[in-house]
Amino acid sequence: MAEITADFVRQMARTWHGIELDPAEAEGIARMLQPMEAAAESASAHLDFDSEPADFTRLLDELAGEE
Repeated sequence: MAEITADFVRQMARTWHGIELDPAEAEGIARMLQPMEAAAESASAHLDFDSEPADFTRLLDELAGEE
């Protein structure tokens, strides 16, 4: 997964919300999101997740305790 950068945050704010963030705001948001990105990346290594839809459904059922 690519690191969340200030440029990425600015682009998402522009695209999703129609707002322009100044560089300092975008940098602060990027720094705030980086620990969540790292945690998600770490957790995903243990999920045995594949991009195939059947595997996605199987994983959701397994996580829900339905398998």
